[in-house]
Amino acid sequence: MAPTGKKPIGREAVRAAVIKAAAELFSANGVEAVSVRDIAARANVNYGLIHRHFGTKENLLREVHNTLLERLRTAVGSVSFDRDWFTEAFKTIQGHEQLWRLEALIGLGGKYEGRIQSGFPIMEDMVAAAERAQAEGRLRNGIDPKVMVAALEAMAMGMLVFGDMILQGTGQAGKDRKEAFDDVIEAIMALVGQ
Repeated sequence: MAPTGKKPIGREAVRAAVIKAAAELFSANGVEAVSVRDIAARANVNYGLIHRHFGTKENLLREVHNTLLERLRTAVGSVSFDRDWFTEAFKTIQGHEQLWRLEALIGLGGKYEGRIQSGFPIMEDMVAAAERAQAEGRLRNGIDPKVMVAALEAMAMGMLVFGDMILQGTGQAGKDRKEAFDDVIEAIMALVGQ
């Protein structure tokens, strides 16, 4: 693992370099395939500094995930349960590849529950926004907002991780991913009454 830059100096610089290196390696290779020594080499820091600043690899994983999730949460802004927000949010999510790859790799490894996050703020905000939209009559009643959000999240992750296969399997090989996302959002929004 080649270092990515100059040797970081000071607590904050070391922490930032380690989080950046770990995010790159975890999202590319999976958590289990990456050692703390690999991360130290990539971050150009002493191996012992990782333990000093993060304690364990699991703690580092949580820090990486929280950092990536907070970047996404800031980028997507306030949740509005409507077509325009979803279109923009899914475009934004596509640009946060390290986060969705990390979550997919951990989920596919069967070790997701409680491992990297204790709360799900974006999904919780989406459920609350769906409940408000139903109360205002902008969203079909009779569909549990939690189920709506689960379906939207499944669609997003499915397209992010398995988009090429899904498009090929449905006779849409070569279709632009953005166009495919827009079409799927349109179909789901029509189902939920938007």
